[in-house]
Amino acid sequence: MSALKKCNICGNEFFVKYRWQIDQQDGQMRYYCSQECEQDARQQTAEVECSTCGTHFVPKYAFQAATVNGKTVYFCTMECRNPTVQEVRRKTVQSTDGPMRIAVLNQKGGTGKTTTTVSAAAGLAEAGHRVLVIDVDSQGHVAVSLGVEGTHTLFHFVGRRPLHRRHCGVRAAQPRQSRAETLASAEIVLARIDEVGIASCGTSSTT
Repeated sequence: MSALKKCNICGNEFFVKYRWQIDQQDGQMRYYCSQECEQDARQQTAEVECSTCGTHFVPKYAFQAATVNGKTVYFCTMECRNPTVQEVRRKTVQSTDGPMRIAVLNQKGGTGKTTTTVSAAAGLAEAGHRVLVIDVDSQGHVAVSLGVEGTHTLFHFVGRRPLHRRHCGVRAAQPRQSRAETLASAEIVLARIDEVGIASCGTSSTT
């Protein structure tokens, strides 16, 4: 008959019946009387240290782990995570790659692309960021949502000028490009960029 073993978690004595009740760590045998004790042991070995406050915890949610500069870091709460995320975003915006770019796209209509874009842009602007919204939808509903009108559209920017002459001056709170039927033509021009050899539009010269 097998000898009684003592559970390393709760201290109960029991007879080993299953393979999962035995484990070996650092050359020492460990025993678990129940699956609950075995899971508790796994959680204890999976503890990590919060990169912000130093608290030891077992990650349960996706937001509690992140990769920063190629290294995995952990956060016990959103309050601990937010400062690091904000710092990474600040460095990204100020890097040589230029401003952060957010694309909202979906081939299906009526999925909330314009609402999402306008809401995100308004929130970022209220937070003090400089925001440029570019609407490439031929319906031009971003301009409608913002209540602006203009004589030029994206078509005039990408379709009729050489790349080195595609500059667009934009003043704060005064959009220059808005809704017009020519946006439909812009879709055709962009779709045929590779076909007809038109140079793609860059953002490095935009001010």
